[in-house]
Amino acid sequence: MRARGTLKALYELQRAGIVTLEQYRVLDEGYRFLRSLDVRLRLAHDASIDQFDPHVLEPELLERYRNETENIRKVYLEVLGLRGRAFSRSRRRGSRRPEAA
Repeated sequence: MRARGTLKALYELQRAGIVTLEQYRVLDEGYRFLRSLDVRLRLAHDASIDQFDPHVLEPELLERYRNETENIRKVYLEVLGLRGRAFSRSRRRGSRRPEAA
């Protein structure tokens, strides 16, 4: 499947039955929040933001950031059939194996 733009791709994934309507809503809302946060940070720093420390956010925004990223992660793992498995971040690409949960 090909689609221009993330929001269009998410819609097409839901339409094709690859993600459920609930998963689509989580991904759509999470993406919109993260993009708006990205824009806010770019404007605040007058520069491109490749990485940032979430702990610099106001408490309410930090909580929302944590919730959105956790929800996105859950959907991602559900779609890949990996829910409940943990992965080591220190492993190199291509050699990822699930760790014992």
